[in-house]
Amino acid sequence: MTTSATSTRTGRNQPCPCGSGKKYKYCCAQAASTSSGSLSTAQHFQEAVRLLQTGHHAEAAGHCRQVLDLQPGHGGANYILGYQALESGDHDTAIRLMEKAIATGLRDPAALYHYGTALARAGHYMDAAKQFAQAVSMKTDFVEARINLANSYFELGAFPEAGDEYRQVIRQAPDNWVAHHNLAHVYYFLGEIDEAVRFFRDATKGDLQYAEAHASLASMLELNNQPEAAEQAVQRALALQPGNASACITLAKCWRRKKQPAAALEALDSIDPSTARDHTWVTLHNEYGQNLDRLDRYAEAYQAFTRSKAAQSSVRRLNYDASREFVFLDQSENYFTREKMHQLQQWVVDSAPDTFSPAPASVTSRPIPLFVTGFHRSGTTLAEQMLSSHPEIGAAGELDMLSNLETRLTGKAASLPTVLEDLLKKKDARPLLDLRQQYLDHLAEKAQDTSKKRWITDKSLFNMLHLPLIRLLFPDAAVIHVIRHPLDTLLSVYMQNFLWGNDWSMTMKDAAHAFSRTAQHVQRILPALDGLRYLPVRYEAMITEPESHIRAMLALAGADYHPACLDFHRNRRVARTASYEQVSRPIYQDSVRRYQRYLPYIEPEVIAALQPVIKFLHYTIETDIPSDTPRL
Repeated sequence: MTTSATSTRTGRNQPCPCGSGKKYKYCCAQAASTSSGSLSTAQHFQEAVRLLQTGHHAEAAGHCRQVLDLQPGHGGANYILGYQALESGDHDTAIRLMEKAIATGLRDPAALYHYGTALARAGHYMDAAKQFAQAVSMKTDFVEARINLANSYFELGAFPEAGDEYRQVIRQAPDNWVAHHNLAHVYYFLGEIDEAVRFFRDATKGDLQYAEAHASLASMLELNNQPEAAEQAVQRALALQPGNASACITLAKCWRRKKQPAAALEALDSIDPSTARDHTWVTLHNEYGQNLDRLDRYAEAYQAFTRSKAAQSSVRRLNYDASREFVFLDQSENYFTREKMHQLQQWVVDSAPDTFSPAPASVTSRPIPLFVTGFHRSGTTLAEQMLSSHPEIGAAGELDMLSNLETRLTGKAASLPTVLEDLLKKKDARPLLDLRQQYLDHLAEKAQDTSKKRWITDKSLFNMLHLPLIRLLFPDAAVIHVIRHPLDTLLSVYMQNFLWGNDWSMTMKDAAHAFSRTAQHVQRILPALDGLRYLPVRYEAMITEPESHIRAMLALAGADYHPACLDFHRNRRVARTASYEQVSRPIYQDSVRRYQRYLPYIEPEVIAALQPVIKFLHYTIETDIPSDTPRL
């Protein structure tokens, strides 16, 4: 808020100093007759503003409390106390007090910005975005509000909107490399890394040179599987700013890809900490862990991964509630019985018989979706890369389209079972058929060169939570479900930083709960889905006997075998997932039973939580831990 302190008496027709926008005589003057000691409400507030601006926060808070004793709805006093709560990290109190201030009509851009900041820090990104948007509409050059608006969109997964705001920040403040860095990741999530590379190449042209621009270019080149070009960009960044943290991290990644982890650690040790931002420490600790792992220094590696997750949780200001994450699955499992699915399937087919008439892929006018799903880090990228090496199979990457369309169909207040039951009673299948068409349009749009493709893969991991919807809308589609040992899966999750979403991945305990609940869901829902073309594929078997499993996956989809699928690492398509590096080389088996090296450090409650799912997935925990594994 931009209220200034003054000792001059406020005129009755002047704007009230509390920031409400009302005239003084209609606001604080009405309470001035009720005084505390010798000071009126307005005088207490003016003194609070003066003390706040001179750094005497405790004294300012005391005067604000005096104001609220006299006038509980005073906007300015509630705002100041809310701001102090925000600064002290008490986000819930900040939100409560600032909400009261805004409710009085306070519309100062700074007040809206701080209210939005409190909401964002509490994880309420939708509400935060509304406040930041209002602040920007009132003050279009408010760069900090705009970048936080973009950040809120990013956290909500609204990447196009986030990109628009980041670009506006860059136009207003070309030196704001937080916006540049975040915009690059928008391109990444939109599958447009080539565009990100072009963006940073343009940014590094001309006489005005920025080390961070070259470092960001290096990062994108490495993600784009161009390590040699990435190293060149790193060297240009380090020439401009020795010790640049982003550049050194990318250099370490390049050394790691060359199987020289000791050199990678040297690159990390050369970082100048003053060049690192908060989010940089997330990647820095993770990269330390990756290279310590390759040097068999497992205790240190696990500690590094733990520090990385803690830093990421802090940067994203997460307040994760595991009990609420997958509560919607209970309703889904109760609703989608075998009888209900038969009723729904018949209803949808009867509504549009031509749409669902059987037809071989060879005569369809558009590609058929091929769903590759599974838990994070289970081997889905490898399966997708194998399949998309087939000349008749394209790849759309990780689409959130089913989730987004389902959300659009149900709205915030309803669930899918509730909406389906309502449509069924109305005998109106059009919303479902519209959803199907939108999905197919988006699938074709995201895939590359669809002209000769009969199938296109959708590798959205949590599509395994949408199996009833897949069975209803795409009865001809195959679902490949990749399964990996739960402990190897969770360890790989812990060793990976997710730039967006997946709040459950910050601790092994929460990750274990997420894995167990989603695995249980698939086990419980499958019996109701008669006719679903579903194939579980074990990662461990897929890398041991790749040809037989490739043949099985292709046969389920209806495609003939092609030997190019075995040479998946020669696929010119760059995987846009966390596994981009692994699938650029031939099959390797050093990630199988990796968990054995880390068993001494994984919490016993994590092991206990996973035991039931390990059993029903027909895995075991092999405790043959190498004797040289150090303990924490």
